[in-house]
Amino acid sequence: MVASRDIGAQWRDRGVAVARWWRPKIVVPTTVETTIPAPTTTVYVEPVYYTIEPGDSLFAISKKFNLNMAELMSINNITNPDKVNAGDVIQLPVATGFVAVAPSTTMKP
Repeated sequence: MVASRDIGAQWRDRGVAVARWWRPKIVVPTTVETTIPAPTTTVYVEPVYYTIEPGDSLFAISKKFNLNMAELMSINNITNPDKVNAGDVIQLPVATGFVAVAPSTTMKP
């Protein structure tokens, strides 16, 4: 008997039927977990304030500064957007750094 042959070959030599798929399987992990946290950067941005002028509305202010009106109301605790007065100072939401880009209108050749 040859020691380098696998058990399946030895059994076949003795007339024992062995399935061709029978082989010991070795499982090697392919992923490694890391305990190093991802780096984060916190940047402080001064809040921006706006003084409401005569004739201004929250809708007009949100359009002027390209802001979400609901967020503008939320950070200033405004429940009725029609109840803002000239001279009131409101805080504008901090920019997130995201710039919306419109799809290209250039036609393909």
